[in-house]
Amino acid sequence: SDVYKISDEICLKVFKTISDDINFDVLSLIKDLELSHFYIIYDFLFNKTCKFKGYTMKYYPGKTIDILTMPTSYTLDNFSSIYNSILKLTDNCIVVSDLHSGNVITDENNITVIDADLYYKLCFIDKIKLQYKNISALIYLFKDLYFESLDEFHKDCDVNACVSAIRDLFEPMDALNIDKVFDKEIERIYL
Repeated sequence: SDVYKISDEICLKVFKTISDDINFDVLSLIKDLELSHFYIIYDFLFNKTCKFKGYTMKYYPGKTIDILTMPTSYTLDNFSSIYNSILKLTDNCIVVSDLHSGNVITDENNITVIDADLYYKLCFIDKIKLQYKNISALIYLFKDLYFESLDEFHKDCDVNACVSAIRDLFEPMDALNIDKVFDKEIERIYL
């Protein structure tokens, strides 16, 4: 697909070809759910034969940030907001796929998920398994953001120690009990 900035506030995404992987119903649901820290989809576009060809969405300017030097609250707030949105998607049987650093826009306040074209609906799956799969995708996203920041901004540090620290931060997380991470952090802040 190609993305064009058509105004200061709007982008146009046009699919070169429509494959079975792009699900209009899922994108429509994502638009209607108005998910926190997910991009805003405005209108869907169709060709003369009523074939889904693209959509307009909010433009997010973004800024390259070093997530490793941001306050802890930056990670926790963004993680929590995306986590809650992922729970809503899970409740609607949506599989969160293709969630990585290339499909988010960062700035000094927010991490915004911008590409849900490959998300799909899976009605006949155990909700616990789907929740685990989706939250694992979120954990992968944050590991990816941390590793990318390490590579871009901290080439002079002990890479092995840093990689180990990032893995220790995210890998012990139990995707089904992730809310306990927030509880512990909130408790630590207010004590």
